[in-house]
Amino acid sequence: MNTKIKDYTRKEVEKILNEKNMTLKQFLKQIQKQGYLLHGSPNCNIEKFEPKEPGDLRGGWTTQKGVYATSSEQPIIFSLIHRDKVKGEFYFESGKTSDGKILYGISKDIKESNAIQPGCMYIFENEGFIENPNNPGEWMNPNPVRPVGKIPTELEDIDAVIRVVEIPPEDQDWENYEPKFLD
Repeated sequence: MNTKIKDYTRKEVEKILNEKNMTLKQFLKQIQKQGYLLHGSPNCNIEKFEPKEPGDLRGGWTTQKGVYATSSEQPIIFSLIHRDKVKGEFYFESGKTSDGKILYGISKDIKESNAIQPGCMYIFENEGFIENPNNPGEWMNPNPVRPVGKIPTELEDIDAVIRVVEIPPEDQDWENYEPKFLD
């Protein structure tokens, strides 16, 4: 059965999750199985995404100007970080905890700025998107993109552990990076 693609209210999402006894992550996977891509943003009022320079420190493919999306549930965390509340740099590194939860490292600034707030997951058709050859599941469109739907998100929607990490230097060797936790 296909999931209806539209702009959902938080109440509608909670009703669906309760009725189907599923998590938001599972709901998003149903949408992705239909060929859609996802983009997380703290701004729930975007009608059209314009290509922009990404803030990715890894270099290479992800430094191209474009609209980025993914075919994983990863962007839920991006929908919750309100960058306008962050005074300085921020960073997240994901991994897994011993019990399989996603582990996110955030800067001390994010925690102190109360920058983790509700946001939205936007749904894009995959037309015009190009998949990253070095990181399957990561997609970029060099053109403006209009979402076909959106889903409100809250911190409870992610099955994750969030910890404060030390911000690495700009010349960090990302292949051998091990986050230093401060909490």
